[in-house]
Amino acid sequence: MLYNKRKHRFLHVMGLVASMLICAATKADNLSNIQVNTNLAADSGIPPHLQLGKLLPSRTALRTATGSGHITGKITDTNGTPLPGIYALLMVLFTSGTSQYWDMGTYAESDANGNFDLSGIPDGTYRVCYYNSPSNNYAYACYQNAADVEFATDIQIASGSTVTGVNAALPLAGRITGKVTDTSGNPIAGVDVSAMRWNGSEGNPWNLQMYDTTAADGTFDIGGLLPDNYLIGYNDYYGSRMKEFYNNVENWDTDHATKIAVTSGVTVTGIDAVLALPGHIKGKVTNVSGTPIANIYVYAYTNVDGAWTFHSFVKTDTNGNYDLSQLMANTYRLHYFDLSYQYYEKYYENVPIIDVATDVQLAEEATRTINMVLTKVADAYTVTPRPNAGGIISPYYQQIVNKNGTASFTVTAKNGYVLTNTVTGSCPQSGWTDNVWTTGPITANCSVVFNFNCKVCALGLGSWRVILGK
Repeated sequence: MLYNKRKHRFLHVMGLVASMLICAATKADNLSNIQVNTNLAADSGIPPHLQLGKLLPSRTALRTATGSGHITGKITDTNGTPLPGIYALLMVLFTSGTSQYWDMGTYAESDANGNFDLSGIPDGTYRVCYYNSPSNNYAYACYQNAADVEFATDIQIASGSTVTGVNAALPLAGRITGKVTDTSGNPIAGVDVSAMRWNGSEGNPWNLQMYDTTAADGTFDIGGLLPDNYLIGYNDYYGSRMKEFYNNVENWDTDHATKIAVTSGVTVTGIDAVLALPGHIKGKVTNVSGTPIANIYVYAYTNVDGAWTFHSFVKTDTNGNYDLSQLMANTYRLHYFDLSYQYYEKYYENVPIIDVATDVQLAEEATRTINMVLTKVADAYTVTPRPNAGGIISPYYQQIVNKNGTASFTVTAKNGYVLTNTVTGSCPQSGWTDNVWTTGPITANCSVVFNFNCKVCALGLGSWRVILGK
């Protein structure tokens, strides 16, 4: 597809890899005669919809070529009927820093017989794409039968040669329409709505195919689509609304976004979106004395297909404050981590592992305040329970205990086992209260082992005995 800053910007903020639009080719083309036209307003020969159209909003993106080469061809529909007024776009491989991308160098409009002639081309390697602007009634495509410029066939111009037969048979385009509103039902203008198509490449599997910007009434109309399945993304680039995929899916989660099936000549309607203002989880991280702690990483996780999955993170500022923003309504769990390892890491609410962390329910457009107190490693010790087979210990995870503090564990035997009074390990012992065991004062990192006797155990093949008593 055509590269321009706005499309590149859209992909970046949608959380997709912007290099979708960058070609990995490293051909050394003679581009010394390709000039950037920075004064298109004065060039009456360039159609306004190519100066400011949906695919080329940046005026400085258009290039003009000077040379003696030609690329010619014919553009028809799939029945062989000539299509006049279709733009054949000469795509040139440009270099920007360490990146390369295909962008339009010049164009030619097909005549009444569907013929076009891209002329004045310097020697080099090019690609050609076909664009039915501004109606987008026929699908955007590239030579030969490629959905995008990255997959088009190279065309070589050498010694001012003419390459003929660069033909295209364009199918009727599919379309996707809808409306974007806020949570009160008010239309939102100026939202970029993109149609992304699967290309199967590793790392960058979704290409931005076409897009539109919502009108004053919040509506959009994306045409020029080849038959396929598309992701639809919504990005309020100039506003503050949440970015998302259809249907109300996080902007990075392509796996769970609803795919829209598009067929030739058919319009898919009602692909609407309600964009909310971002939610926030904010708070303050301090030590046990109430002193703010800076540079603590605060990670947010959401449950994806039954597993707690990283969502986003921030660092606390010099006052210990943090603000996890750009959050949709969802259930989150929070992890507080000191990269300098001066403080013990914790999950909210005061536990060391995510499985037993407390859920943070965030409503749409809401803000939750979650504070956290971290214990300095130098001021505390760890108590680690180590159960033998046959019992359940709660809590089953490592405890952080202040100097001379104690830790308690509830111990329950499984069916077929009995708990012994024997507790081993390196922790100082205090004693039992029913099935709750408490350490003595903790003065070092230690572990505790609870032991169980088996009441019914196998002696050999098919033989069993009952152990009486404990």
